[in-house]
Amino acid sequence: MYSKQKRFQTLTMISVVSLLVFGTLACSDDEPAASKNNTQPDVGVDVQVVEDSSNPYLPETSGGRDAITQLDVPAVEDTAQDTADAVEEVAVEPDVFPDVDPVECFYPSEDQDNCPQGPYGPGAFITQLQIVPDSSCCFDFDGNGTTDNFLGNLIRSVSALPGFGDVNANISQAISQGDLVYLFEFANWSHPSFDPDLTLTILDGEDTDNNFTANLAGMGDFNVKPTSYDGNGDPKWRFGSARVRDNVLVATDGALEIKFPGLLDEIQLALVKVRIKATVVQDLNKKPSLTAGSRVWLTQGELAGALQRDTLFESLNTAALGCECIEDAQPLFTFNSGTNRFVCGLTSDDVQRCRTASAECQNLADQLVCGFLANQSSQVDVDTTGDGALDAFSFGARFEAVGASIVGLVPTD
Repeated sequence: MYSKQKRFQTLTMISVVSLLVFGTLACSDDEPAASKNNTQPDVGVDVQVVEDSSNPYLPETSGGRDAITQLDVPAVEDTAQDTADAVEEVAVEPDVFPDVDPVECFYPSEDQDNCPQGPYGPGAFITQLQIVPDSSCCFDFDGNGTTDNFLGNLIRSVSALPGFGDVNANISQAISQGDLVYLFEFANWSHPSFDPDLTLTILDGEDTDNNFTANLAGMGDFNVKPTSYDGNGDPKWRFGSARVRDNVLVATDGALEIKFPGLLDEIQLALVKVRIKATVVQDLNKKPSLTAGSRVWLTQGELAGALQRDTLFESLNTAALGCECIEDAQPLFTFNSGTNRFVCGLTSDDVQRCRTASAECQNLADQLVCGFLANQSSQVDVDTTGDGALDAFSFGARFEAVGASIVGLVPTD
């Protein structure tokens, strides 16, 4: 039987509840968040005509360019109420783990004669992933008492532009068709309800038999794509810390490469400072056995992270290089340190040439989209390096996950 040295520690948890501010959301970092009826005014979109501008995407510039439209998203006022929606004082309690006996055969087990064996531990498949467009979830990155989700608000606004549509609907469709498969894989998890130190990894997966109905019902089998590992064969998206307390899973210090189907197709964006919180389902037919290849159900999941600004705009520039209709003499976006924002270098000739290009290239060559992203690029709200400089956009999403058996790597031809 495999044995694990348990770390019992006393930590202090502080729960925070949302203030409804543009670009922020609310979640505690331990106990399940209380239900809130948050309301937030829609983000209005004003379209202005910029005349004779050498760079119409920066309001302070002027010169000789064709007049184009410029998209402006006003800030949302603080609408926190004096009722249950306001910040509440929550009693501080010690983060204590009881002394519980480990279950038999939890993965990885050295008892090859009596315990299931396999290359992967218990797994879960994300069946619902919804980007939060308001201030109801997921983490307070700067510790100011409100939660942060600038990217969710940004995506909501971009989704209203022609050519993008409903990003969350596109994600749901991609999941149901097997095009977007995120798997949780667990190891060293010794008790279903209490474990202060387990291992959690996110993997990029693929269905083994194209039976999507079984996948969504929690009975699917999955292989792991090679893209889940770096050049040394180590998982790219493993959390630095993970634990389960009173059936609540909390994992911190992670990373994840996210995809937005229908929103600039093929662009993959790396989140850092990723943390998740979810309830482990303990129903009779869904209680995790924690053995190799077994299944885990998660509900009321919250995922928070930060997208580094430079990474985002580098990925957009890389995508633009793949569009022959966009002139590549200079990057599509260049950084202006004086205004702390990126500048869109799109020309009217680029727009004209891309009218018959792919949907991705048409979106990249859309003056509204390019100008909107450039104008919003100064709204970074997370410091990912600890140097005091804001360099990333906060992000929040909710998820549900059903049981998934992870059986091996995707076969190579």
